[in-house]
Amino acid sequence: MKRTVLLGIVLGAALTGVPGYGAKPPQSLQRVPLSAEANVEEKFDESDLQEAHRLRNHFGIMSFEKMQESLLEARILYYRIARSPRTDPQIRREAAYYLAVCDYRLNFQAGDAIRSFQAFLKTYDNGNEAWVPEALIGLGISYQDARLFRQAGQAFAEVIRRFPTHPAAQVAEKYLKDMQQARLIGEPTERSTRAYFQELFAD
Repeated sequence: MKRTVLLGIVLGAALTGVPGYGAKPPQSLQRVPLSAEANVEEKFDESDLQEAHRLRNHFGIMSFEKMQESLLEARILYYRIARSPRTDPQIRREAAYYLAVCDYRLNFQAGDAIRSFQAFLKTYDNGNEAWVPEALIGLGISYQDARLFRQAGQAFAEVIRRFPTHPAAQVAEKYLKDMQQARLIGEPTERSTRAYFQELFAD
C-alpha cells in the first residue's frame, strides 16, 4: 500500500521521494553490524540525542549508500544512548523509539523493525505515553510491510482505542481505511469486508 506523508511524519523522516528507499542495502553496509557495545559508564545528554537526529536526517545531496551509512551511524548512537543507565530516562526513551525507526528505514532483515518496536513497547509502555502511539503506528506499518495484516490492523486499532485524540489516531484510521479498501478492490477472498474486520478485532 502506498505510504503517505503522514508515515514520514510519524516515523521521523520524509520517505516520499528518497532514492532507493526500500531497496536491498549495498553489500558494504550489509557487512556492518547493527549493534554496538554499550558502555555502562557512558552518559549522554540532549546534545548527543540531537546529533543522532542530525545523522538520521542527514540526506542532502548524497548517494543512497551514503544516506544508509549516515542512518547506520545514527542507529548506533541511538543504541548507545538507549542502553546507557547513567543517561536521563526520557532521553533514553526517545533514543529507543528512534532506534526502532532506524531499523525500519535501514530494512536490513525482515522483522528487524517489528522486533525493535516490540522491544520499545515492552520496556516503555508503562503508563508514560511518550512515543507509545508513534511506536504502535511504526509496529503496525512494519507488520503491514511484512504482510502480517491481522497484526497490523490490531496495532492500528490499539492506537485509536487508547489514544483517540492523539495525531497518531488519524494516521491509524488512514491505514485501516487503506487496508479495508484493499480488501474491496481485489484481494482473493470470498469473505465480506465486514466479516474480515469482525475477525480481525475479535481478540
